[in-house]
Amino acid sequence: MRLKVRRAAVLVFAAVILAVILPWSFSESLLRELAIVQIETQTGFKAEIAGRATLSLLPRPRVKLEDVTIRDDSGEPVIQARIVRGDLRLISLLAGRLELKSLSLDTPTLSIDLDREPFGGNSALARAARSSTGSAEATEAERSRLPAVTVSAGLVRLHSKVHSFETLVQDVNAVVDWPRIGSPAALNGSAVWRGQPTQFDLTFARPAALLRGEQSAATLHVHGALDADADGSVSSRPRIQFEGSIKASTASVPELARTLGLTLPVLGPLGSAWVDGEANVTGTNISLSNARIGVDGNTFEGSLAIAAGNGRAAISGTLATESLQLDAAAGDMPSVRGSDGQWSREAFDLSGLAKNELDLRISAARLRLGSLQAEDAALSVLLKGGRMELSLAEASAYKGTAKLRAVATISPPRLDLKINGSFSQMDVGALFLSAFDTEWISGTGTGQFALQGVGGTPAEVAAGLDGKAQFTVAQGEINGINIEQALRRLEKRPLLSAADVHNGHTTFDAAAVTVQVAQGAAQISEGNVEGPGAQIAFEGTISIADRTVALKARASQTGESGGNRAGGPELDFDVSGSWDDLSVEPDAESLIRRSDAAAPLFGVRREGDGSVEPLKSGSTKLAFPQ
Repeated sequence: MRLKVRRAAVLVFAAVILAVILPWSFSESLLRELAIVQIETQTGFKAEIAGRATLSLLPRPRVKLEDVTIRDDSGEPVIQARIVRGDLRLISLLAGRLELKSLSLDTPTLSIDLDREPFGGNSALARAARSSTGSAEATEAERSRLPAVTVSAGLVRLHSKVHSFETLVQDVNAVVDWPRIGSPAALNGSAVWRGQPTQFDLTFARPAALLRGEQSAATLHVHGALDADADGSVSSRPRIQFEGSIKASTASVPELARTLGLTLPVLGPLGSAWVDGEANVTGTNISLSNARIGVDGNTFEGSLAIAAGNGRAAISGTLATESLQLDAAAGDMPSVRGSDGQWSREAFDLSGLAKNELDLRISAARLRLGSLQAEDAALSVLLKGGRMELSLAEASAYKGTAKLRAVATISPPRLDLKINGSFSQMDVGALFLSAFDTEWISGTGTGQFALQGVGGTPAEVAAGLDGKAQFTVAQGEINGINIEQALRRLEKRPLLSAADVHNGHTTFDAAAVTVQVAQGAAQISEGNVEGPGAQIAFEGTISIADRTVALKARASQTGESGGNRAGGPELDFDVSGSWDDLSVEPDAESLIRRSDAAAPLFGVRREGDGSVEPLKSGSTKLAFPQ
């Protein structure tokens, strides 16, 4: 018994001594040669070991290689690592073979050509890729064991000449667990891509099938600028394709677009977004069906397709929503007005629109932009070849209907804009209150308009606007002036103060105006308001370029059967000022010319010597559409 114990102790002592001295006494050239054979057998590529090669047996058999380079068939480096460590299979080592159980790469640089086959030569992986499923060659290849691979602080260069694509993935810390070619494979870890830390977890049920261009069940979990969970099947030929369910979200669409190197075909920046549905992903093309999509608090249902490449994006889809709120998208768009209240002279930023494509059709049960509202809206947005078309096919709004079509042809830095629209039986009072926060006019309105302009800034477009418009309003009121009362008092009480005109409202049966727009000026040649007690005719100019108004109006009493009352009083007044400070004032000089009796009422009184002294009179302030 003692003899056996002594022998065991001697063997253990010898093993310890051997483990200590073996790294220094083992033939380094032989070890390097065996390591190169192992690497080339696994990958099919040529391997070089420029530094030291050492072997340790305790606490486990391990090889350490310094300055390792693996090159593909063209001689380009695929992997360059300062230090490679590998755990060896003990049984294989005792049998005289060097077989890696696991492999760790310290600060490696990996170059992945997306246009080439990932493995070459006569490696087990290459044999598995070219064999037929179920064949003897495939069965044999799938039995081949692979080492678990760990990458620490790695740098990965992905590139493709076919797709003009190249990017760097930094600080890669990952583990590839693929025990045998025929067994499931898993890749998990973390990396930094374009400044965004990302964690990932990817599994394949049949990676050998993928090598042969067949399908494999796969799952993907990503956390970073994009949080995504995908579950489905993947195929690798003719291109990598995924089909299955996907859930994804991002806190910032612009940040995600920047990470992906894309410009988006939208005018204003978006915020958060999420998607949940069935996906088909082929290369950089994504198709979503039976999907629920959320953008800036809006929830849509339908289908969406995104094709990305060369920094460009093409988005198309058909979506439906119960409620569409546009404030978030429009609120951050560049203002068309400057700090001085006039049209902005800042150049349009059209870089994101000129090279992208967009084709969206959206139906919304309720549509809201600021305080403006509509129902049953059918919207479409088309952007292609530098031409953008926005269309509101029809919507119910303010008890009526509305249509709008805007076409912008983009030739940076200039914009060629054409807008036309119409509305019918609309509550004008409710519309003006929502749009301009004023109730100066009410009634049921119908109208149509067509405008076009060209320029590199909002000010240039406004100054060059051309077009025409025609509007009618029935059964309404003009608030802030009482023309009918002023005409009655003018006839009975000539000493009435001009300020009395500015109290109350003017009721009318019908109002109509025709406008011709040329070089930023809207010329009104036919304006008419007819009411039960008064008729108003007006003409003049609304300067769109300067945001000012200069109109002259004449009010006259109407007879019992309609039309001007013969010999009845008439009242002339001016509507003038800026859009932000519009006023209505009686024309005192015209009244003086008409009647001496009316002089005191409209701004003058006659002194004893016959001279005329102006009287002070108020004016009515109206809020003009902004």
